[in-house]
Amino acid sequence: MTNLEHERFRLFEAKVGCLAILSEAELHALVDEASSDPDGSCRESMLGVIAAHPFLLEAQIASLSLGPTFAPAHLRRHLERNRLLQALATEPLSEPLFGSCVVSGDARVQLALLGHKALTRAHLSVLRQNGANRAVRNLAKQRLGGPACAR
Repeated sequence: MTNLEHERFRLFEAKVGCLAILSEAELHALVDEASSDPDGSCRESMLGVIAAHPFLLEAQIASLSLGPTFAPAHLRRHLERNRLLQALATEPLSEPLFGSCVVSGDARVQLALLGHKALTRAHLSVLRQNGANRAVRNLAKQRLGGPACAR
């Protein structure tokens, strides 16, 4: 990207960062703006900012996941990370949610999972063996040896 693309990206990122919950119209306008950028790298980066927006609604994440604009694997990973982080923050920890977090292989998701109050020793054992990176595995190992967690 040239300086012009960097500047367009910076302005787009600042615009998205100022928005809290996005209406459908705002979301579509942002996707259209990002999709129409002539530089491929800048376009992908702008779409990544949208996919990582922390206040996307579950239905918006699902809708974006279905469209061809967010078909590249890295954009799908952003959407899935966003979905899982929101679920960890708002839902009780269920086995399907735990399994999705482990299968995602996403260290940020698994680090958030390690902070969940409902983790059991069995969950920690799984993360100790199958954590996305050494940090996740070591934290799970420490928690196993530390204060009692839920059974």
